Amino acid sequence: MKNICKNCGPTSISIRKGRKECKNCENSKRRSKKNASSIGVKTFLQAAKCFAPSVSSTKFYTVVSDVHIPHHDKEAVTTVLEYVKDLRPHGIVYNGDILDFYEISRFNSGSLKKLENQRFKDTWDQGNAFLDNFMKAAGNRLEEQYWNDGNHEDRLARWIEHEGNGVFADDEAFSIPGRLKLKERGITYNPVSDKAYVKLGHLLITHGRFATKYSAAKHLDTYRHSILIGHTHSPQVFFGPGFLHPQVCYVSGHLADTKSVAMDYSSEPNAWVQGFATVAVKKSGNFSVQLHTLWDGQFEVGGTTYGE
Repeated sequence: MKNICKNCGPTSISIRKGRKECKNCENSKRRSKKNASSIGVKTFLQAAKCFAPSVSSTKFYTVVSDVHIPHHDKEAVTTVLEYVKDLRPHGIVYNGDILDFYEISRFNSGSLKKLENQRFKDTWDQGNAFLDNFMKAAGNRLEEQYWNDGNHEDRLARWIEHEGNGVFADDEAFSIPGRLKLKERGITYNPVSDKAYVKLGHLLITHGRFATKYSAAKHLDTYRHSILIGHTHSPQVFFGPGFLHPQVCYVSGHLADTKSVAMDYSSEPNAWVQGFATVAVKKSGNFSVQLHTLWDGQFEVGGTTYGE
């Protein structure tokens, strides 16, 4: 007597007890599910690879902040660069505290021990290398670059205003745009951290002003606009009400070396987490934000592990 498969009808192929499909049908369904799971929903990375610059209705941006050069985690930065090479973003936003300026911080004022081996030259040299590496990794699809000052870049402005340092005002030797060749690189410079921002579609990107337990909620209440910030070194997401559609604040992580002397102001334990963000912006202005967090120097996107 032939078995009755609900798909095939009468068949000589065996049917497992309690099942209504023959083994061929079950195996075929299993293979289909496996293929579907391996394809999955398009990630930012997969979607970005599908778009040619001339036909894309979506632009992708890499947003990094709180690198604190030259006190950055070089391995973490290298891991992010691996991802940027794959993403090939249309734009990069350097969202504040890219440079640390520990050498002129009020926290080590008058301390020769803390100032040992801390030199402006290291900040400028490593800052230039950082920009070189990101621009090279982004490749030929890179169209836009923005630099927002953070509170650590503000240290330089305050130092110039202090006592006799005013003689260095407007001197390119002590100028972020001048020493990092921002204009030559095609990077739009936005000075003064609490006034510096970039708007990508309906999303505002600025370094951030508050470092509280609920900093995402505080920034959303203050700015009344969907916003992406850094500053706190502690990733968060907070949604709030808005007319026609909700508003949201994203907080991205940092790329600093937490063991560096420049980071010794942090308490232990703390909620600092390494990370950065990818932003996708459609022509309509609608956006999506993906916060990437590094655990033990690694993160995953679309099944690909970076930092291995």
